Amino acid sequence: MKSLQIQLLRVWLLLPFLFIACSNENDVEIDQPAYLRVKPVTISVKETPFSGNFTVNTNLQWIVKEKPSWVTLDKDKGNGTEDINLSITTSTVNSRTGEIVVISEDGLMEGIVEVTQNGNTLSVVTGECISTKKGTSGYKWENKIYKYKHEFTLEFTVHGSHLASEIGVTGHTIKGAFSDKTYNVVSTVYSDNSLVSLSYKAFAKNKLTGSYVYGKEKKAYSN
Repeated sequence: MKSLQIQLLRVWLLLPFLFIACSNENDVEIDQPAYLRVKPVTISVKETPFSGNFTVNTNLQWIVKEKPSWVTLDKDKGNGTEDINLSITTSTVNSRTGEIVVISEDGLMEGIVEVTQNGNTLSVVTGECISTKKGTSGYKWENKIYKYKHEFTLEFTVHGSHLASEIGVTGHTIKGAFSDKTYNVVSTVYSDNSLVSLSYKAFAKNKLTGSYVYGKEKKAYSN
């Protein structure tokens, strides 16, 4: 009987320590790795006013470090995952691109949303002649034999391409779907002369008005 009482006393004395040990084990927190992401990472809109949103997905405090002047946000800082509403004004210039940069408060992590807006004007820029090539054998063109074939690689750039029905450079017309970018075309001149020049300029046709816009006329010379 005395032995049983001693054992019960030992258990009673150990209970507080067992409780503390269990409590400490349950109180242990597992640190979650820091992360910061934005979604979507690109937003592309027309030239008209636009309203939308993107998400900052994070377990950190964050701030908007930079944004284009033509983009308005309903918040520029937060804590944890949040949706940010944005609005974009009407574009009165050619297409424009900017970045919304979101960073963690300590500056160690960042997410970038690239924003692109089409322009509401159609324009072209006549580029440079980036290369020339000359063939020295006889070449037939329009039932005549020429000594030389001169090839000029010409550049031109289009802005507001969504307004165009055709684009090109002197002697070359491109039709179909376009994007705002720099294009290359090869223009060929047949001649009996080893040295020739080529005058050229970029153009685009407005699909709404049917009128043409032109770039500056330039001249290229064969090697």
